[in-house]
Amino acid sequence: MTHKLILIVDSKFAKIYKAEGLQLKNLISEYTSDELGVNHKKQSLRTGFKKQAGGMAHFFDPHNEAKDLEKCDFSKKIAKIVKDILKNGDFSEIILIASPKVLNLMRKYMQKIVNTEIKEIAKDLVHSSEEQIAKVAFS
Repeated sequence: MTHKLILIVDSKFAKIYKAEGLQLKNLISEYTSDELGVNHKKQSLRTGFKKQAGGMAHFFDPHNEAKDLEKCDFSKKIAKIVKDILKNGDFSEIILIASPKVLNLMRKYMQKIVNTEIKEIAKDLVHSSEEQIAKVAFS
């Protein structure tokens, strides 16, 4: 039997399953962004204003929002966890199911560390049942 690693990722949640053939066998692990220590301070409404001595106040717009930084950091940490799982197990394929924005980030980080074939599905199934996940993953 060939073993597959099924990875379901959102911006704050991740589930990792092991599958044999066309069936989910067991949940390997579940992660949240809080468990992994991923959280950035939210910007207050007045943070972007700068006041210079003798001059007028102007607005400085930051280029990155906290939620985008959290998605990026969470994706990096999940990719490292997958790398460790792949070292300890023998998987022929990875099925990556994520929302489109997170899928793009995961693709970026997974390509650097994984030599296994990756099948990508752009759907948000983190809060779905195992039957729904299996239906989408193996269709």
